[in-house]
Amino acid sequence: MRRVAVVGYGYWGPNLVRHFHSLAGSSVKYVCDLDVARLAVAEEEFPGVSGVTHFDRVLSDPDVS
Repeated sequence: MRRVAVVGYGYWGPNLVRHFHSLAGSSVKYVCDLDVARLAVAEEEFPGVSGVTHFDRVLSDPDVS
């Protein structure tokens, strides 16, 4: 299973997360954005996604490819 992160949840972010979420063999582990309200929307809409505000957390996770 390939785990991905989407950085930026603005205009295209929800579309990217939806597509990655629906692909067989992949899952979205993180959505990274500075807007915590947008992160809450992502976490509610896509169960299992973790919203983070610090890009370093995404980079330091060896599970994300």
